[in-house]
Amino acid sequence: MVRTFVMLLLFPLCLSFPKVGFGKFSMLSYEQLRDTQPAYAEWVLETRFRKGSAGTTLKDWLRAERGRRKGGASKAPLIANVVGSSSDKPKKFGYSTWKDVWLASTGRSWPRLCAYSDCKNIPNLGGHVYMKGERQMPFIVPICKSCNLSPSRDYNKGYSAPTRHVAVALPAPTGDMVDGKGYFSKRKTRKDMQAGGAGPCRLHKGKAKRAGNKIVTREFGRLADGTPITVTTTDYVSPHDDDS
Repeated sequence: MVRTFVMLLLFPLCLSFPKVGFGKFSMLSYEQLRDTQPAYAEWVLETRFRKGSAGTTLKDWLRAERGRRKGGASKAPLIANVVGSSSDKPKKFGYSTWKDVWLASTGRSWPRLCAYSDCKNIPNLGGHVYMKGERQMPFIVPICKSCNLSPSRDYNKGYSAPTRHVAVALPAPTGDMVDGKGYFSKRKTRKDMQAGGAGPCRLHKGKAKRAGNKIVTREFGRLADGTPITVTTTDYVSPHDDDS
């Protein structure tokens, strides 16, 4: 009788910690997913699920939780184009484009809007950007060709705008990304600019983990050749849950 009483007492307590119930984090509780897997939680918020499914239930909970957390969310990091160009190519890491590298790194579907919050264009490629306060490390985000080729969005010209999407962290810029010498200053024609691109860089050779400025970088997986890749996530809440 004592054992039965204890079970009845504990069962209602467990109801307040529902399990995710699907995907690779199916055994985590909602709270555990929110606190330990921010990138996956953001993916859930951006994904459309079948009505009445476990995904829809979790998405509704995350949205409600976001509304209850007063002052707990930070602002989206500010980004701007990388100045310079590199000879590195995504094929070196087993993929044909930097877009493919971003998709493989994040495990997300390709978004419908450019990462720059002041742009409404469809993203065409994975562009290399800097984050404000993170000048020593470039990142890959989904951006449109127009933003990728725009000299007015260069980091060294003081431009910055909030990012809509998770950014894939890369190591420090290569030697041909010359600080202070703009990529566009070396190419006078539109044809020359279109022949170039945002500066690709080498992927991290080992596991990276940083904390600071509400940005955390961690190893997410590996490329086809076994090279570790990292993903940077933040605790900000995107205002574009349904159209990003």
